[in-house]
This record gives sequence, C-alpha cells and structure tokens, in this order.
Amino acid sequence: MTASFATVYPIAKCLWPETEKFLGHELNWEFNEARPLQRMMRILREPAMSGLESFSPGELKAVSADNVNVINRFLRENGFRNMNLTDMGSGSNFMYLAAAMKLLGEYLQYGEKGHYLPKISRKAFRLGKEAGVKHFQYGDKVVVEIPTKGNFSLLVTSPFEKALGWEMVLPWAIAIRSITTSRPLDTGNGVILSMANIDETPMDVSDLVGMTAGDWVVCQAKMAAKFSLTPFQVKFESAFAMGAMRGGGHAKPAVQPGDYVADHDLAFAIMRKGQVLPLVAGLVPVADLANEDLR
Repeated sequence: MTASFATVYPIAKCLWPETEKFLGHELNWEFNEARPLQRMMRILREPAMSGLESFSPGELKAVSADNVNVINRFLRENGFRNMNLTDMGSGSNFMYLAAAMKLLGEYLQYGEKGHYLPKISRKAFRLGKEAGVKHFQYGDKVVVEIPTKGNFSLLVTSPFEKALGWEMVLPWAIAIRSITTSRPLDTGNGVILSMANIDETPMDVSDLVGMTAGDWVVCQAKMAAKFSLTPFQVKFESAFAMGAMRGGGHAKPAVQPGDYVADHDLAFAIMRKGQVLPLVAGLVPVADLANEDLR
C-alpha cells in the first residue's frame, strides 16, 4: 500500500472562484453521478466553498490563464515539478487553472525525540499534554487532536476500514463532527508518532475529465500532494491543475450513459470467429498511447 491523500479545497478553488474570476461569470458544472469524485464534489460543494473562506492567501492560491505555460510555471514555482498540463491550444476557447495549498503547523511545544515503535520498527517522538494533545472516543476508535500554531489541528487515529483516497473524506468528516461536539477523555495523555517525509505523490482526479459546464469540457485534470511529519511541525502541500476547452474542440470527452471509458492501460486482443485463441493479445500502457489524432 502506498501513501494516500485527499483534499477537495484546491479542486473547489479552481472549479468555482477561479473559473468565475477568469471568465467573469460562474460556470454551472454538471456532475456525472457514475463518477465518484464528480458526485463527491456535487455533494460537498457547499461546505467546500464555505471552508475556502478560512484560508489565508498564503495557504491557498490559484491562477488561471488561456495559456498552459502560465499554469505549468505556477506549479513549478510552488514546488510541484512533476505536474504538467498538456498544451491543448491557447486563446478564448481554452481555459487552464491551478491551485496550490500549503498548510504548515508548528506544535505548541516540540516533540520529545528518542522514542521507538517496535511493532512497526520505526523511530518516533512524543507530544504530551503540554502540547495541547487531547483524546476523544469515536466509536471503537480513539481520535487524538494535536493543535498547531498554524490555526489548524492534526488528527490521528487508526485507519477507517476500506477507506483510501477520496473515500477517506466522508468518514473523516463524520468523525470531526462527532469529536467537536464531545468532551475529551479524562484518561487521555500524550501521543507517540513516527515521522514521515513524503515527496510529490500523484492523486487520482481522472474522474473529473469529461465534466461539462455549458459548452466547456474538462479535458485534463492532475493533482499531487506532499506530507511531512516531524517532532517540530506537520506540513501538507497539494496542487491541482485542470484544462478545459470550449466545445471540447476536436476532443469530445463527455461521457454518455452506458459508455465504457477506457481511461487506463489498454489491454486488447484481436480475435477471429471460430478461433478459440486470440490472434493477438497486448497491453499498451497509458504512457505509450497517442496524445494526438492519428490516421
């Protein structure tokens, strides 16, 4: 299993405020309920938009342009060098957007080094009550809250069953609602954490490709995250970028009901009637698929 992250705020920033800023009017995005991330953005639009108001300019910023170079330069300047949008063209029929989020929270008191977690064979550090650590009971879990000077708290618990990627958002939202209306456990003490330093990691936002608003079509979407956990601070960074085309141009990614979307490595076979075995079987990874019209 690899590290998995999810945050809706950079996406919401691009879909609504930054799109409206670029075009001069709001776009009414249509959501395909068969695409989980599109359905999630429809459901979470209101709380996401409300949450955007809590970010300072330094924590969440965005840019939009009709030229992809502006977006790719923005991504590089914000530390995301492996995220590049493809140039679909420039001018009034093209819209490129990106948002970068950076949350940096220094603990109220630095953690104590020198601890060890034998079960996972990792060095660790301890934060005590003097760092504002609180414990909450949530079902059969204990959720630990660690406040920071960054005007946010780090919450820690054991994994939610079968929840990875975007499926982590709603279980955590429900847990947060529960603990913010509960009293901390009197028996709670500190917390012992291992450390982490995860560099730019892709996040799957391919569900957003094909989303439409009037005659605009999302033709590409990319996202990545970074995470650092030390005895001194917690840091999370994320960037989202998307490219849309008016009318979809020659690319028509809008999905119709019942369509099979082959947006994956292409496994194929060539068959001949009456033959049990395929004449040819193959697998073409996405990296080898063409990004242009072919004859």
